[in-house]
Amino acid sequence: MRDELPQELLLAIQRVLESDNRQQDSLDTIAFNLPSALNEYFPNEAALAHLEDVQEQLRDSERSLQEEIESLRRELQRDQDEGRMQLIQEMISDLLGQISRIREKATESEAVVRDITKDIQVLDLAKKNLLYSMKILRRLQAMVDGLAHLEDMVADKKYNEIAHTLASVKQLSSEFKPFSTIRRVAQIWNRVQEVQGELRTMIEADFDAFILQDTSKAIKPTLVADACKIIDILGPEIRSPLVDRYLEAGRVFPTDWRVGWYLFARFIEITRDDLASLLSKAGSTLTVKLHEMLVATARTSSHIPKSLSSAFNPHMGVFIDAQDKAFSDMLAPHRRLGGMRTEDSEQPVASVMQSSTELFYFYGQSLEQCAKLSTGAPLYDLANLHRKWLKIYAEDVILGSLKRPVVHSTIPRKSTEARFDMEQIRKAALALNTADYCQTTALALEENIRKKIDPEFKEKVSFQIECDLFINSVSTSITSVLRELEVAVDPAFSLMMRTSWMTLDQVSGPSAYTAEIMRNAELVTEGVKPLIEQRKYLRNFWDKTCGLLLVKFTNSLVRSRPLGDVGAEQLLIDLQTIKAWLQASAGRVLGNPWVCLGEMTSWLEILLKVIVTPADPPEGFILNYTLLVGDSSFSNFQKILDLKGTPKAEQNHMLDTFLTITSTKDELKTTSFLTSLDMDPPTTSPLGGLTSSPKSGKVALPFGDNAFSGFSSPPTSGPPTGSSTPDCKREVFADFKRFVSFGLRRDSTAPV
Repeated sequence: MRDELPQELLLAIQRVLESDNRQQDSLDTIAFNLPSALNEYFPNEAALAHLEDVQEQLRDSERSLQEEIESLRRELQRDQDEGRMQLIQEMISDLLGQISRIREKATESEAVVRDITKDIQVLDLAKKNLLYSMKILRRLQAMVDGLAHLEDMVADKKYNEIAHTLASVKQLSSEFKPFSTIRRVAQIWNRVQEVQGELRTMIEADFDAFILQDTSKAIKPTLVADACKIIDILGPEIRSPLVDRYLEAGRVFPTDWRVGWYLFARFIEITRDDLASLLSKAGSTLTVKLHEMLVATARTSSHIPKSLSSAFNPHMGVFIDAQDKAFSDMLAPHRRLGGMRTEDSEQPVASVMQSSTELFYFYGQSLEQCAKLSTGAPLYDLANLHRKWLKIYAEDVILGSLKRPVVHSTIPRKSTEARFDMEQIRKAALALNTADYCQTTALALEENIRKKIDPEFKEKVSFQIECDLFINSVSTSITSVLRELEVAVDPAFSLMMRTSWMTLDQVSGPSAYTAEIMRNAELVTEGVKPLIEQRKYLRNFWDKTCGLLLVKFTNSLVRSRPLGDVGAEQLLIDLQTIKAWLQASAGRVLGNPWVCLGEMTSWLEILLKVIVTPADPPEGFILNYTLLVGDSSFSNFQKILDLKGTPKAEQNHMLDTFLTITSTKDELKTTSFLTSLDMDPPTTSPLGGLTSSPKSGKVALPFGDNAFSGFSSPPTSGPPTGSSTPDCKREVFADFKRFVSFGLRRDSTAPV
């Protein structure tokens, strides 16, 4: 017998399988379509040029097919050999015979195994039935003993002991229900049901006696409580009718009596008193988990005159302390980082600090929770806690974000190089927006608390101090941006102070420093514009920007004296250039022209116009001073002479002439904008005068009703030069020594 098929047969089968998987050519398909085949070979007119190639390809295909046909014909002739067919048939017959013999042997083996295990299966089944019978008999004996014991306890009315025994007997009886066809089992099962019926009758009678308060059959509450345990074991089919029986008795009362409501209220009062007692005993051991109990009692007793949650009022300090810790934990990372946290560079930049929205979200949650529990003193304590953390947030987070990190730079800085920190400007703008958001939201929080809190606490709730802190934070943020602006323009003003104005012999176009001032200031202002959300704060920033630039210009002008006539004229051109830039920039930053600029620069223009006036003749110079400045102050006129660079020898004559002319002009005032002009301006930053509250539109400007008042530093000793009291009567010769000096000079001078 052969163990495998002939090799030729295996190869033939393989060729058939491969031919099925081979993709057929359009010429090999049974449903051959001549037009489609031609279109496939000649898709366009250009393909006709390859006609000979196609013909050669078809001839090759024809030869290949012919060879394949011849090969298949030879294989067919070989496979049809009678000797080979006879051999295959013999192999198949032999294979079928072997299969038949294997099947017969398997049947015989199965019969032998069955005979061997037959006795074992019978013994195993007998053992299983025996064990089960013993188990059932033990349970039956236990049920019989339990039933006997139960009958004795029912006779003695021992409800407390009946509950446990009844549960065991009832569970055992449920297991014997399938054996109810057995007479003895049926008798025992029926007796269990009878005992349960007897218990039900006894308990109902005791309930009636207890509810009706029958003095002849006094029933103790403990007995009824034990009876309730038995009813729970008997099941809902016994408990529900008993409950309904006593609920129907309540229907005899009129609806407007609200008996059910009072019954529920009484239940709440008893429970509340028990809770208050337990909480008092717990004392300091109470934990924040008390909050879960508070929420639960608020949900279940919100319509009761004195709810369950009132028992927790004396202990609401636990809730307040927990909120305090939650606020502390939430703000801890922000306080360490000064409000600035590392942000994802791919995320859009927020307009306010994320911590501020998180804080007020926490505030809203704690307010809603506390209001559900109590609207009295605990809610007032929570409001004070909110105030506490608003103050901490303003001081540690918002203002903390404005603190500059200490950076030790080893790179030398040129005196004319402007280095301002754009990142510091972004921080300041973020702090400003956050402070404004907190101030607005704090007012809304105050109003919300006032709506929820009891009337006795309503007037005590105020967040005004905290709102003022946020307003001050806004002002500090604006000042922080102004400091960067000052850093940007300081090199240009330093160049202005180093210029020798007195040596100029002619004026030209705007000085080089003005272009630096305008360029660097524009970098700062254009960078600030998209960062500040509220227009009112943007305008406040612009007011202070103009004030800062004009103060810096004035101080640099004073410190670079003497100016001379030509120098003053050049400075007047520079002032007009800066003024024009400020006016144009106001339109870009604020969206509309700035009408206050002319008033702010008018006094500077007057100062320079007075200095530009030729000192010869003196009478004309003094007359121009009185017309433009309009005061008779000796010290103010001396300031003009110092700024102009008048030689000391000529100043005495000019001062004498000034006193002579002004003594006859009663309409002149004793003070003017020059009174507050500090001839020794401080070298420190003038931003101290620019920190007025952003709530008002006024800022301390270099000229106005009280010119330079916001920027002049107090003298180290004695009154300032040219100081006078505005409300006093004008006195030309207020100084006796000056009067004597004037008289001596008049006597020694020839009459004109």
